[in-house]
Amino acid sequence: LYDLLYGAKENRQQSGTLNLLTIHGIGATYPDYSAGLQRRLTKGLGLTRVVKKQKKISILAKEDSSPLGELRVTRYLDASGNFQLLFHELTWSVITRPYKEILNRDLNNREAQLRAGANQALKAFVDDHLVDPTLYQGKEHEAILESASQGMCWMLHHDWETLPDEIAGRCRRAFSKDILNNFDRHPNQKFAIITHSLGSQIVLDMLDRDLAAKQEWIKDTYQGHDRDSLMKVSGLLSEQMLHVYMFANQLVLLQLGAQPPEHTGKLEKFCNAGAENYDERFLKKLSIIAFSDPNDLLSYGIPVDFADHFIDSRLCPEITNIYVNVAPVINLLGMGRITSPMAAHNNYESDQRVIGLITHGIGNNQVSPAVSDGCQWMETVEE
Repeated sequence: LYDLLYGAKENRQQSGTLNLLTIHGIGATYPDYSAGLQRRLTKGLGLTRVVKKQKKISILAKEDSSPLGELRVTRYLDASGNFQLLFHELTWSVITRPYKEILNRDLNNREAQLRAGANQALKAFVDDHLVDPTLYQGKEHEAILESASQGMCWMLHHDWETLPDEIAGRCRRAFSKDILNNFDRHPNQKFAIITHSLGSQIVLDMLDRDLAAKQEWIKDTYQGHDRDSLMKVSGLLSEQMLHVYMFANQLVLLQLGAQPPEHTGKLEKFCNAGAENYDERFLKKLSIIAFSDPNDLLSYGIPVDFADHFIDSRLCPEITNIYVNVAPVINLLGMGRITSPMAAHNNYESDQRVIGLITHGIGNNQVSPAVSDGCQWMETVEE
């Protein structure tokens, strides 16, 4: 993220904007859930100032209808005021909360009084966490996907000045000129996403859906879409590198039985300069950095051929796996080594090595001490 914000060392900028979107995963989540993550990232990036007032957007399914989530945007600045991080925190859990309230009755009825304490805690964990992937794969799939899409739309279409202070409404994806105006005002801006758990699949599905829709709008030019503006936006996005940092990703699990995208296994066709369909790519590169604790029961390392089968080649994906024990491993009374599965699933954002890898990477001369002392890495090369 440091290079995204300030520019690579050989090409340092005079100013820059980094737009960062967070998409949470399973479990009870409420606005400001990312406060700790924001504090650690901004410290690592050398950002010492924060605008007092947050921008708050209540995302609606339709105008004057039920909410799909909340987007809170916080602005951070360096000491000079020339570099800024716009941190967009999306909370979509309002969609699944009513279903969890139904299950919560099982924690307070007569049967619950007969349940052992540890089993009661596990029951609460199951009721709170298994609802989300079930509903995402079923009834509330489109609602959750639309919530994420709206978060991305607000980030692309608006800068800090044009974002409303507080509103209940929707971002108009069809207004492509807003994106062009945003890039005109901030030509050095970059984009990144941090996801947790189920959020990993949500962001891939959202990118597939929204970028493909833009291509269809360009082709068909319907519903009042400005084709020239769409073409320019498509050109801008095709030169963007989108970095997605995934904590506890569940891509391997959630792709079981899913219908793969239309264009897979065709990176050479879309992503190599001068290739046959190079102009049809969605992004210059989708860089996926997947953090997994081997003791996290709800996370999976991403196989090297995963993108060839399950990610649209027009996104030009590149995957990096990072395995890190974010939860301590202890000896249990001589019976063996064990760690808390819940800690292994949730402690990514509080691990100094994870934060150091996100902010300063590895294999360069600005690696954080936590990473240089606590990590080993192996570079993947072509034959």
